[in-house]
Amino acid sequence: MPSSEPLFNVDTLNALPPAEREAFIAGLGENEIAFLLEDWRFWARPEQLAPDGDWKIWLLLGGRGSGKTRAGAEWIAEAIATERMKRVALIGATHHDARSIMVEGPAGLLACSQGALYEPSNRRVLWPSGAMANVLSADESDSIRGHQFDGAWADEFCKWPDPQAALDMLLMALRLGDDPRP
Repeated sequence: MPSSEPLFNVDTLNALPPAEREAFIAGLGENEIAFLLEDWRFWARPEQLAPDGDWKIWLLLGGRGSGKTRAGAEWIAEAIATERMKRVALIGATHHDARSIMVEGPAGLLACSQGALYEPSNRRVLWPSGAMANVLSADESDSIRGHQFDGAWADEFCKWPDPQAALDMLLMALRLGDDPRP
């Protein structure tokens, strides 16, 4: 099983020219290869990784199969693992969409986040660190009222019945931490 500590910097490896990268990979041992097989940042396309810099909203615009769900799940999982986020909103067009795609889907949060536990009756995902994600629905935008978050993943925004109402509620709920981001 791969160690949770990085054996090398994947971003640096990805920045190498192709010939140097191939030579480096050819010289890896079993542990290093196991690490790479499990490392999202190594396999992700550049557009699937959150942009650098000071931004408030990251929009992924792509067709079916472009990796939007996996990118969202990995972004949240990494933020939880590095403790950049502790209270997260997961908002789908409907609660069924949020649960079946964002949480339980093959590219969803449970598939990408070690130690995450989904509590369907409470509509939340919990991590051993104490972090929590509330599973919410854009078709019940008032259900977002009263929550407080330091991060959010809003999926399939164009499918939301009243995007303005739900987005307004979400933006008002993003009030924890120094840099809350949807």
